[in-house]
Amino acid sequence: MRGDVEASGEMPTLTVSALAKRLGVAPATLRTWDRRYGIGPSAHRHGRHRRYSTDDVARLECMLRALDGGASSADAARYALNTTATSLSEIEHLPSGFGVRDDFVTSVKTRVSPPVRTDSPARPNGADIARIDAAIVARDLVSVHRTLERIALERGVVALWDELVTPLVTRARGLDPESAALFVECLTGVFTTLTVDAPIGTGVPVLASPMPGSPPPLEFRALAAALARLPVNLRVAAPVSRSAFGSSVVGSGAAVVMLWAVDEPAEDVLALTRWLRRRCRGVAVAVGPGEYADLPRAVARFGSLTGGVRCAADLTV
Repeated sequence: MRGDVEASGEMPTLTVSALAKRLGVAPATLRTWDRRYGIGPSAHRHGRHRRYSTDDVARLECMLRALDGGASSADAARYALNTTATSLSEIEHLPSGFGVRDDFVTSVKTRVSPPVRTDSPARPNGADIARIDAAIVARDLVSVHRTLERIALERGVVALWDELVTPLVTRARGLDPESAALFVECLTGVFTTLTVDAPIGTGVPVLASPMPGSPPPLEFRALAAALARLPVNLRVAAPVSRSAFGSSVVGSGAAVVMLWAVDEPAEDVLALTRWLRRRCRGVAVAVGPGEYADLPRAVARFGSLTGGVRCAADLTV
């Protein structure tokens, strides 16, 4: 008998790690759900390893479907504990009063039905957000990183940022400083991995850079990761002094410089863009997402992460 599966009479059981692998969540997430919502191994005895029966597995699968439908973790757990619906026929007869929105039933039925292909990327679903949420609380850095990277590869960096990162950063800040720091650490790692691991493009050379002397903010790292997915030859400048920045621009052979500036003094941004136009003739310069009204007319501007990606695409056509 394998160690991750054990027979209990005629009822096979799964270990935490085996079930976590099956459901696509971290073992720490399962323990958190058990501790917080009481949705865990029904026959667990103190001092023994947790083992999940087929009924326990059905409840957790039901909870994940509820999360996919947009329910909160608490509502999804409450629903799963009151029903073991695992098929569309059972979902048709959902019990009332478990606190999930009315449109949840429609969402679950749509998910059970065969998927319909669309041209627009799918939005991150409730299960993704709940898994990251639970992993943050459990301090499960690996699961947070893997989930974020999977979503970025499936839906794109911009979609990850706009639809998932922004609300989760707000929620993480509402928990405690350690949770927010862990989430930012994971995001930094994901964006760095996506940037470094992207195939080296053979298109127009593009240099993405924060303002000289300024540490690269998280959204700049997201921009670099998104630009790495374009058919360009991307270089990312380190946070260096202005004199070293000039050398990095010249050494990169960039035809386009994407300069990330948000709260820097307007006179510093203006001076740097003028220097770039004078020193690096023929190089297109784009600045954003901060608002700088007095920039040279030839300098392109963008106001967001999405705008930066579009601007780079336009300048490299």
